[in-house]
Amino acid sequence: MEKFGAYPRVVAQLLLNRGITDPREAKAFLEPDYNHALDDPGGLKDLTVAADTVRDAIKAGEAIVVHGDYDADGLTATAVLFDVISRLGGSVTTFIPDRYQDGYGVTAETLEKLRKQGAGLVVTVDCGISCATEISEGRRSGLKVVVTDHHEPPPRIPEAEAVVNPKRPGDDYPNKELTGVGVAFKLAQALLAGSDLDQRGREAAEKWLLDLVAIGTVADLADLRGENRTLVYFGLTVLRKSPRPGLQALLTAAGIPQENVTAGTLGYTIAPRLNAAGRLGGADDALALLLAKDPAEAKRLADVLEDRNRERRELTETAVTDAREQLGRVADDQAIVIVEGPWKSGIAGLIAGRLSQTYGRPALVLGREGERYIGSARSTAGFHITDALRAHEELLEKFGGHAQAAGLTVAADKLTRFKAALQAFAGKHLGPDDYVAVRDVDLEVRAEEVTEELCRALDRLEPHGRGNPRPCLLLKGVTVERVSTVGADGTHLKKTLRLPDGRSVSAIAFGDGERAAEAAPGTIVDIIGRPMINEWNGRTSLEWRLDDFRGA
Repeated sequence: MEKFGAYPRVVAQLLLNRGITDPREAKAFLEPDYNHALDDPGGLKDLTVAADTVRDAIKAGEAIVVHGDYDADGLTATAVLFDVISRLGGSVTTFIPDRYQDGYGVTAETLEKLRKQGAGLVVTVDCGISCATEISEGRRSGLKVVVTDHHEPPPRIPEAEAVVNPKRPGDDYPNKELTGVGVAFKLAQALLAGSDLDQRGREAAEKWLLDLVAIGTVADLADLRGENRTLVYFGLTVLRKSPRPGLQALLTAAGIPQENVTAGTLGYTIAPRLNAAGRLGGADDALALLLAKDPAEAKRLADVLEDRNRERRELTETAVTDAREQLGRVADDQAIVIVEGPWKSGIAGLIAGRLSQTYGRPALVLGREGERYIGSARSTAGFHITDALRAHEELLEKFGGHAQAAGLTVAADKLTRFKAALQAFAGKHLGPDDYVAVRDVDLEVRAEEVTEELCRALDRLEPHGRGNPRPCLLLKGVTVERVSTVGADGTHLKKTLRLPDGRSVSAIAFGDGERAAEAAPGTIVDIIGRPMINEWNGRTSLEWRLDDFRGA
């Protein structure tokens, strides 16, 4: 590790653990350079054609509709293209499908409705790649369609004016992990580059889109390495200063100072509130919040989303309890969990995620709507859930997604066959080791290394997410001095710990309140997590954020 002599031992090892072996790579990772770290938008297949099509529609005064999706990625992608097209003088409106009335993706009915309303060009964001038949019908009626998406392409690609998706066969774009908002941003970059704006105007317009790009990228659990890391890194910088009244109001309602926003804020505070609107009904309020210009209207919309998010949490907790009761004890040979229940399909993904996490295996949660079941799937790291669905697509009406998350619709009379087929498929591709929850520890640290300077060095590894997880450090031989439960119903565990070098530090273990008996004063434990700087009343102190602990 001599080559990383400029960094503390712990940080150097963390860089190596992330596959960074060269000092130049390390510098680029810790200090991203916006102008050199992003890939050329023109490298995306069909991107130039897409930009030309939109630009021609702007010049011709055609009515352009940005067709988005109802999750945070789709909403931010919609806002990005609406912002740019309107800035360049385009006649542009938006359409966000209602989960319960319109379903997922692009439908022939929607395209026909938009055509009758006068649309000449429809640009999809975060959807469309799986809608070849619907898009063909729309084009036959006279619509022009540009597809921008990032989901796994099916064998049949839509025949549109342009189809932009880094996962398309034959697309050499290096970043296959762009999200829906990432692809939309690439189109926005191309539109701005070919506009009449001067260089300063183009750079400013591009910069102030990055807050939206960061939100959608983190919300969609993108791999935060390479280009995505750069987009989120600078997006957070922009978001801490963002003049968008909607984001300011959303953060205020959540009690988060704007200047303190982190990637965790995006994933655990902003994204759930944007998603809540679409999970419980229409997502128009969430998009309106992102596009709001008036602070009073922004506050009203933020309050609406806050209420919906509270309702979403309550519904999810009840549904998870019901699902677990229905599920019962998972048998050793049960690879895929399918749960049926009287819940809204909008929270099926949340339930599936909780079940997958609890039982360490893929989970599908379906709710009945008429003669079909609609729901979501969440999976573990070693099981590509969308590939599993594709292997049985003859039994599905519709499906789409990523390696670890997908949506699907199955007719009621095919549900039993689908469940059996999926169970058999999972049984062939999963073994006992795949069901064991494993917590990855980066490295063991010595007590004397745990300093505020180390905490500041660790902060340079932000933003964290998939591909760049928050560091998990092991410290052995720690003595519990005091312990108490805090939070509603004693949900969390708060401790005072004496480190092996004699120093006392506070520690918090979120969600571990029921483990208080394992941490009685005097107990010696090994802990994993990371040290952080706690600031209060102008004073700083060390605090361990615990992921887990066990008797030494």
